[in-house]
Amino acid sequence: MKKILLILALVLVAVYVALTLFSSNDDYSMEKAYFEAIKEYHKIVNNPDVAPPAMLSSVENKLKDIIERFPNNEKIRAVKMVLAEFYLGNKEYDKALGVVDHVLDTYGEEVTPSSQAQFLKGLIYERQGLWPKAKKEYLILRDNYTETPIGFQVPLYIGNYHKQKGDFDKADQAHREAVEFYSEMEVQSRGKVLGYVAANMLLQAQMELKDYLSAEETLLYIIDAYPSDLTFGQQLIKVEEILIKHLKSPEKAMAVYQNMKNKTKNDKLIALIDQKIAQLGAPQAPK
Repeated sequence: MKKILLILALVLVAVYVALTLFSSNDDYSMEKAYFEAIKEYHKIVNNPDVAPPAMLSSVENKLKDIIERFPNNEKIRAVKMVLAEFYLGNKEYDKALGVVDHVLDTYGEEVTPSSQAQFLKGLIYERQGLWPKAKKEYLILRDNYTETPIGFQVPLYIGNYHKQKGDFDKADQAHREAVEFYSEMEVQSRGKVLGYVAANMLLQAQMELKDYLSAEETLLYIIDAYPSDLTFGQQLIKVEEILIKHLKSPEKAMAVYQNMKNKTKNDKLIALIDQKIAQLGAPQAPK
């Protein structure tokens, strides 16, 4: 319970910051009321097991009051999402669903709030132990909001859910479906940022399946197809994990390190790669 409340509190802070950064003078009253709700909610997060019902009601009423007073404010949808998250944190699932459905009905054409609401709807069912309903909502999120950060993670999320529950057969099936999904997305977005993200998700799904030979192929493809200092820096740990730890192929790792080193002029990255090479016991060329 405390972990959930902490996560939701961080969401409250993030939304408040967004409201502050993009507000006009006309929004001052709304922001002030919202900040007061956040302050009170922090007290609940710090002591969730002893928070009196009156304090919970106070936060709820303050959020609802903001929604009633500023119904046409362009930022009010964010406050509605916070109210839904507040209900979820307090296990008031019917209320949370009501707010989420309202957000989906009202802001259906706006991708970001709708994708967040769609995920939250699945999470509400998941918290109730209604996984079939939760999965249905997550698949809607995957299919209708594919290119959003949260929608893109759904295939792996489903696999990891089953893994955490100890249902490894279903986890493997979900991760195989994730491999198909991310492979297709990488082809569709090849050469773009989304393609790079898809390739990394594909790599992660293959590692979940312990298909390290396929993971090796994907890793080498990422380095070749998306060459940049960012790519090299992010993939160093994968080189070590896949090629050295699992495939026991330090010679292949050495070749990859040398390949990345030859393609960068970043001194810090070169020094880091040299450290990896030294760990394999290879002599360094004089500078």
